[in-house]
Amino acid sequence: MNNWTLAYIGTTVRRLRKSRMKSQEALASESSLDRRTIGKIENDQVIPKFTTFNSLACAFEMDPLELLEEVKKDIRRARMRKKEFE
Repeated sequence: MNNWTLAYIGTTVRRLRKSRMKSQEALASESSLDRRTIGKIENDQVIPKFTTFNSLACAFEMDPLELLEEVKKDIRRARMRKKEFE
């Protein structure tokens, strides 16, 4: 993963969580993670290890590669927005 990918994991986790109308507490429970860990990931304070990333993917009912594709979509959207302002 490159720096762009790592920087957008939190953004993607937050977007997916909100689109599914879940609280951080609910996502934490479904992924067997602590709510504070979810908050730190969403705020880019920590980069999740693969096991954590896998737990999040399972909670979103997706394969880890599908979650990674969602991260890549968010990166593409961000790059497109950045170009609009140049």
